[in-house]
Amino acid sequence: MLKFGLGLASLLLLGACAGNSLPEGPYCTLLGCEAGLNITLPAEVSQAYQLKLTATGKDEMMATCPAEGSSTLRCWPAEPGQAASVFVPQYTPEEVTIEITTDDQVLTQTVKPSYKDLKPNGPDCSPTCTQATIELKASDFKPKAP
Repeated sequence: MLKFGLGLASLLLLGACAGNSLPEGPYCTLLGCEAGLNITLPAEVSQAYQLKLTATGKDEMMATCPAEGSSTLRCWPAEPGQAASVFVPQYTPEEVTIEITTDDQVLTQTVKPSYKDLKPNGPDCSPTCTQATIELKASDFKPKAP
């Protein structure tokens, strides 16, 4: 009788567990993201710099980085072993001229960013954000004219 009771209890427990299965996906996290343009500077740019962005059909954007006060541009200073970077939210031009000026160097470069759709919460989850990253190199910088 004990075997029958244990067998019945096991069957009931298995049936209860089978009825509590997880619903089918998608399973999404709750990360946010923004459309925009990422600009990575070479590690040599570790000091303050002025940034100017110009694109057809867009307002010219200027900022001093690291940021002084509030700015639409988000500047992150260089950390040991990492490059300084800038994120420009809601800015996705087809072509952009980037001008970066430091105390002794200047870079002016026109690029056509290659945008990708990002889905940080999974392929079947929202939001979708369109972003591009432009990596500038030290060899792109020229000495500042006197």
